[in-house]
Amino acid sequence: MSDEDIVDSSEKSSKYNSAFDQLDRLDEIYKHINNNIRNGNFYMWNVNLDRIWAELAGDLDEDSDEEKALTTLNKEILLLNPLINSTVPSFNKLPEGYASRLSKQYLILMKKEIKLRRIQNALGKGTAWSSGDDDDFD
Repeated sequence: MSDEDIVDSSEKSSKYNSAFDQLDRLDEIYKHINNNIRNGNFYMWNVNLDRIWAELAGDLDEDSDEEKALTTLNKEILLLNPLINSTVPSFNKLPEGYASRLSKQYLILMKKEIKLRRIQNALGKGTAWSSGDDDDFD
């Protein structure tokens, strides 16, 4: 391989921009997340949040503040394992502390989802939109 064949990675760019594909994948994952929440399947909610993170993490620097925040949230979730499937198909008495545990899990997963949505917006791949021109309506 000659020196001309070696290109600085900062000069490389993809011939195909997969931004729209990524947005489609993110949208599909969020559809699953909404179903997970409605069905009370906290385990799959967390799995799908991790899929969102996998889509977004590649656009961030390693050891970024966002990555550190997600790591902290994941450690909090690990302390609450196993994640509950809140649709208990039984008339048996619920285990002691079930409601408290369920609430804690719900709140930390919601916090994780909101953090991911904010990261997505900051990366310009979410619902927040800015033209970069503050004088749009003058």
